[in-house]
Amino acid sequence: MRFSRSAHLSSIGSLAAPDSRALLWVEAARPRTLVTAIVAVTVGTAAATATARSLVGWRVAAAFVAALAIQVASNFANDYFDAARGVDSDARIGPRRLTASGLLSSHQMKVAVVVAVIVATLPMLALSAALGPVPITCWVAAVAAAILYSGGPRPVSSLPLGELLDFIFFGLFATAGAAYVHDGRVHLLAVAAAVPVGLLASSMLLLNNLRDVDSDRAAGRRTLSVLLGRAASRTLLIVFLAGAFCWLAVISLAAGQAGPLIALVALPLAIRTVRLVDEGMRSGSMARAFGSIAVLDLVFGLALALGLWHP
Repeated sequence: MRFSRSAHLSSIGSLAAPDSRALLWVEAARPRTLVTAIVAVTVGTAAATATARSLVGWRVAAAFVAALAIQVASNFANDYFDAARGVDSDARIGPRRLTASGLLSSHQMKVAVVVAVIVATLPMLALSAALGPVPITCWVAAVAAAILYSGGPRPVSSLPLGELLDFIFFGLFATAGAAYVHDGRVHLLAVAAAVPVGLLASSMLLLNNLRDVDSDRAAGRRTLSVLLGRAASRTLLIVFLAGAFCWLAVISLAAGQAGPLIALVALPLAIRTVRLVDEGMRSGSMARAFGSIAVLDLVFGLALALGLWHP
């Protein structure tokens, strides 16, 4: 008797032990991508120390929970909608998608999206109770962007706008917002610090789209990498990375001190990432490049936060 691949994978999912099932959800959350949320809130909080009288502990925690939850919600929604549209096929290169693989059902993923959005909304309601309507208003925009990235009649993931969306929400909104929650003001320093954070978030998505050029083109997607091609996408990636490091000078001027320049310590990681991208383009595997850019984002962000910290 012969069994289909989807039925076989579905049976594996249904028979998985509880701990294995938990690992599936961790995989669906795409832990490497969560670095963008962690870095944005960390840098924004550090920028706030230069302008706010004091940091409010519960507001820091609320910002972290909200940012991480919306990133997870976006990843779950992407898994769900891409499977529903038939975008994630066996020809896809890169990490497996849990719904398309049959390891998690569409219903389970849909429920997970709702739960993640609820988890993200609760801390934003608390922040709005303390600060007014701005946090929850921005949050509505962020949730809409997370869903519309892969859902809706014209998903952003199928257009050359994904990198811009990441720059806005995981750069400007998340970083400046993390600073805003402490004194209810948007400061120039926080906005300046948000620029390289956004560029690195966009770089991670650009690398993802560079890897998926062939499968995205076959699926009818018109991502930025599909429009530009591999060579130009690689060049744009270098521009994003170089821009993040060059912008440190602007942040230092806004801060009135050289502390932010400590983030230059991550420059060797940027060079290594580009080298691994070149290797990946030749070999067809971007796994090592993805690992490298995640480490780059984390080291750059933590170093920048350290340079911005004002005891």
